[in-house]
Amino acid sequence: MKRRNSIDRTGRSKKAARHVRLYHWMMDKPAWQSLNGNQRALYIEMSRRYNGANNGRIHFSAREAAAALHTSKATAARDLAVLEERGFIVAVTRGGFNLKNKQVQATEWRLTEFNCDVTDALPSKEFARWSPEIISRSHHEDANVPLPRPERPSGEADISRAGHGPRSTRLGT
Repeated sequence: MKRRNSIDRTGRSKKAARHVRLYHWMMDKPAWQSLNGNQRALYIEMSRRYNGANNGRIHFSAREAAAALHTSKATAARDLAVLEERGFIVAVTRGGFNLKNKQVQATEWRLTEFNCDVTDALPSKEFARWSPEIISRSHHEDANVPLPRPERPSGEADISRAGHGPRSTRLGT
């Protein structure tokens, strides 16, 4: 006779359904607000792979990200880099291709929102400390990373918007 401990008397499963939870406090942070739609979807896809016991061992390559989001591998790699720069994910072990064994290994990621199951470290929640003023120099060419406008001393005009474009050739008007 088969035991049915996982089914209640109405025939439903006693186990909670798997889900991805996004807290309002996290979505209100400037780091989350600065992400584009692909980057948010990528974070949700990575969170989907977290089962409660594998944080720090979440395998996710740029190729898998591209397939999940229906984008190019270059776009997926850029989006992973932005998520890492903003503090949502941290690479525990970098992936690569071993030519000797012809073995491909995906990068193993840790979601900073949760405890690390590899090192037993507490959640770092690095995204909570991110602000648009903190920008890595390596991402200046990336259009997805907002650049802060340099502060001007008071009284000094911002000539980039003062009508000095190609169409403003008339003086005094």
